[in-house]
Amino acid sequence: CRPGYACVVTQGRGACGPACSSVAECAQGYVCDSSTGQCTQSSTPTNNTSGNNNPGTNGSASQATANGTLTNEQITSGGLSRNYLVYVPSNYNPATPMPLVLAYHGNGDSAQNFYNALQLGSWAQGSGFILATLDGPIRNIQGYQLAWDAYSAPAQNADLTFSRDVINALKSQYAIDNSRIYALGHSQGGFFSFYLGMVEANPISAIAMQASAAPQGGALIQSAARRTPVYLAIGTQDSLLNAARSTRDQLNQAGHDVLFEEMPGVGHGGWQSSKTNTALSFILGY
Repeated sequence: CRPGYACVVTQGRGACGPACSSVAECAQGYVCDSSTGQCTQSSTPTNNTSGNNNPGTNGSASQATANGTLTNEQITSGGLSRNYLVYVPSNYNPATPMPLVLAYHGNGDSAQNFYNALQLGSWAQGSGFILATLDGPIRNIQGYQLAWDAYSAPAQNADLTFSRDVINALKSQYAIDNSRIYALGHSQGGFFSFYLGMVEANPISAIAMQASAAPQGGALIQSAARRTPVYLAIGTQDSLLNAARSTRDQLNQAGHDVLFEEMPGVGHGGWQSSKTNTALSFILGY
């Protein structure tokens, strides 16, 4: 684990979380578990008076009123005009680099709707990260109508170029912690988040995906640039369930840190908001 984190075995796998010796070192709504030495979510509200201006950047996600700045941005990438939303928390300080989370919606959705549906601004505000919600227009990708390309080689992948361009643009505007850039996606956005996490050696520290699986079977896992940690949640009624289970097994065999959850009775619908905290807490721990 990175400095300041402890390893606790969860579902048979080690997972990194914020190390602590007292509640003052944990984000609001979390307590210090003396048996594990980690910050864990409290069953009752807590009053954190530690004065931490970036609650949650220790690997614990939380929500707060989204009173930061949300802007619609446009960038020319690969000769095309692409759009994305940027949310910057109100407590952003240029002297203190913040984590960056890239969010990818599913087919037929939009950046604005995904941002609204997941209340991503409130999570970015409460957890202390800059958020970029990227927009993927439906177009023909290898014979299919898709929002994100999780299949083409990196050199020919316009969405990979778009993601890199957004990261670079944000780095030129804000103080970004280069060691803490993450990807989160749903459905086709999850497929692409996985692709991004496997092909990018440096920028992506961890990924969270829901209603998704490895987009190219085991090929991306076998050729992965690094052992990127993965959070994967899948419904038991989702047609991708077996593919997701296979993805979990292949990731485990390849030595990736994996947190895998099955959601009873859930099909391939929208993002399950009950898992947002788990997803963000997982990736922010790396």
